[in-house]
Amino acid sequence: GNPDDIRREVDRIRGILGPNLIISPSHEAILPNVPPENIVAMAEETTGLKCEF
Repeated sequence: GNPDDIRREVDRIRGILGPNLIISPSHEAILPNVPPENIVAMAEETTGLKCEF
């Protein structure tokens, strides 16, 4: 998916499970084929903060 897909999925899951949901990447780490933009999108959508590099 792309960053917009990630944001929609975070919102969808939060809508189902509520505000106390802990969102994190799968497994023990982020897999090497995950685009950095998707990681940023998940972090931004989860925290409500914008990441700047």
